[in-house]
Amino acid sequence: MTTMAILPFVRADGRIDRAALHSRHGVRWLIWDFLVGTLAFWLGYILSPHEQHAVKLPATYYMVLVGGFYGFILSLCSRCSGVPRPEHTWSKYELVATALLGVVIAHILFSAAASLLYFRQYGRFIVAGMMGISLTGMLLPRLAVRALLPFSPLRIGLYGCVPACHEIDVLGHHPFLDVVGWFRPKHAQMGRSQMVDLPLLGDIDDLDAQGKDRFGLDAVVFCMGDQLTPEDGLALMKLPASGIEVFTLGAFLECFHRKVSVEGCSANWFASGTLFMPNSSIFCVKRAMDIALSLIGLALTLPLWPFIALAVKMSSPGPVFFRQKRVGYLGQIFEIIKFRTMRTDAEKDGAQFAVENDPRATRVGNFLRKSRLDELPQLLNILRGSMSLVGPRPERPEFVHTLGQEIPMYDLRHTVPPGLTGWAQIRYRYGANKEDAQRKLEYDLYYLRHFSLALELEIIVKTLPMMMRGSR
Repeated sequence: MTTMAILPFVRADGRIDRAALHSRHGVRWLIWDFLVGTLAFWLGYILSPHEQHAVKLPATYYMVLVGGFYGFILSLCSRCSGVPRPEHTWSKYELVATALLGVVIAHILFSAAASLLYFRQYGRFIVAGMMGISLTGMLLPRLAVRALLPFSPLRIGLYGCVPACHEIDVLGHHPFLDVVGWFRPKHAQMGRSQMVDLPLLGDIDDLDAQGKDRFGLDAVVFCMGDQLTPEDGLALMKLPASGIEVFTLGAFLECFHRKVSVEGCSANWFASGTLFMPNSSIFCVKRAMDIALSLIGLALTLPLWPFIALAVKMSSPGPVFFRQKRVGYLGQIFEIIKFRTMRTDAEKDGAQFAVENDPRATRVGNFLRKSRLDELPQLLNILRGSMSLVGPRPERPEFVHTLGQEIPMYDLRHTVPPGLTGWAQIRYRYGANKEDAQRKLEYDLYYLRHFSLALELEIIVKTLPMMMRGSR
């Protein structure tokens, strides 16, 4: 038996079949986590040194039903906590933190359900076994697939001749992507400059069935915005029949980087996507979540407020709370409230972007900013309805006016309520200038296009390890 038969994800030419490892929508990983949870319950139950009693159902049915129930909860918590897929960009810390949170939340939900449904109370050996096996089963396969992907990166050809932009540079530096060159549109002139110093591979007619084998391409990304001619479009439509996927630049970045390109997306593609305004029922559920979680947050953190207030007061003269005008839902102005972290003369020279390790911040203020404790009073903004737990961060009116004129689609941030945390906050560093504002906008636009309760929960859960790590 050959190696190819033993390893079904290895192609006949010896390269790893990336399609066999890649899960576009994460369904394979949902199924895997379900199986891991089921197996974790079985092994934890069987390997427990204590004799098990009070099992009313026959043992086989009990193991299948209860184990499958735990597997279902684990797969659901894995998705909601945002455990990353191998082909996405993530750090090992993010993987371990989100997987651990998913396992802990799954155990809490499973234990609560077991008590309510009277399965039984499980001992510490079963619990430790279930959680340990679940965490290991979630981590190791993802790390293994991530280690395999660089040996067979997705080979991409760019179609079009547009100036270099940030997004194309991102494609070229992704560890699992290999941009092999670019193809000239049929209407392009011979004298036009090459794209981002990549080799010219030919024109679209070279991408027939033989061309796919010659270039070894897996996908073509066209970078022409709205300039695609009918002739170009017909040529690109033939490529999927040869086994080559076709993406717009915006769609490709949305799929693999979970952001929306501001520089490279097509307006036609962007307008044809998911509506930005979620239906009223989702907004009602979101508002109910905001009220419930903000009340819980206030109940848990109010005992800390006097100590934080005392520390702020002793760190520098001035008020304990900081109030500032911000732009909220549909452009409405509201007043945000935070614990003061800067000197009272921080803006004597005019409005400035806050930056990481801001020299205007006090020593206590730096700690509060890194731990996000300075934002606790915004729970009051959430209760009032001027903010939400999740959404684009509210910006100052002075900056909104300028950025709205200079950055395309910037005002779309205001189609949902601003948030205490958001997709941009957990995916990008502290914004300190116009370029950072544009990069963060790309993640805010992704949040708008993929607005869902599952994404809301993922953002909330992923905010927790950032707070523990002291990441802003």
